[in-house]
Amino acid sequence: MTKDKILVVEDDLAIARGIIYNLEYEGYDVRHAAHGCAVMPIVGEFAPDLIVLDLMLPGRSGFDILRDLRHDRNDVYVIILSARTDEADKVEGLNLGADDYIAKPFALREFLARIASAMRRIRRQKQDDCMWRFDDISRRYVGNARRSADQAHASGMRIARFFCKTSESDVFARCAHRQYLGR
Repeated sequence: MTKDKILVVEDDLAIARGIIYNLEYEGYDVRHAAHGCAVMPIVGEFAPDLIVLDLMLPGRSGFDILRDLRHDRNDVYVIILSARTDEADKVEGLNLGADDYIAKPFALREFLARIASAMRRIRRQKQDDCMWRFDDISRRYVGNARRSADQAHASGMRIARFFCKTSESDVFARCAHRQYLGR
C-alpha cells in the first residue's frame, strides 16, 4: 500500500524538522519546501495528498500559493499553519480555499489529529472517486459489449481495476505507447 503524501511548506527549519519527523513517524511520505517559489514544481512532481502551508515565506506568500493551487483547479487538501492569528487572515485563507487553519504556536497532538482526520477524508474521497470511475467504466463497457453480460462485466472489472490502480499519466503513457507501436 502506498503511503499518504504530505508537503510541508515552512521556512523555519526548526519547526519544519519537528513536523517532518513526527509526520514520518506516523507513516507519511513527507517532502519539504522552505521557499515559496519551490512549492508549485514540487506539487507537480510529488502530487501530495495534503499540504501544510505557512503564510509568511520567502519568495511568495502562502496566500499567493493557495491562489495558484485553486486557480489551477488543484483540489489538494491544504492546512494553513501560520503565526498570523488575526481573524482577517484566517478568513482570507479559508475563503481562498484552505481546508483548515492552525495558528502557531500549536499543540503537536492536535496538529497530528487534524492531519489524521484530513487523511481519512482524503482516502474516503479517493475510494469514492475510484468507485465512481469503476461504475462509469463498467456501465459503458457492458452497454457497448457484444459479448455475454458475464464476460462484459468481468472485462469491465479488469478495466476498472486498471484505472483505479494506475495514475492518469501512466494511462496516457501506455495508450500513447500502444498508438505509436500500432497496437
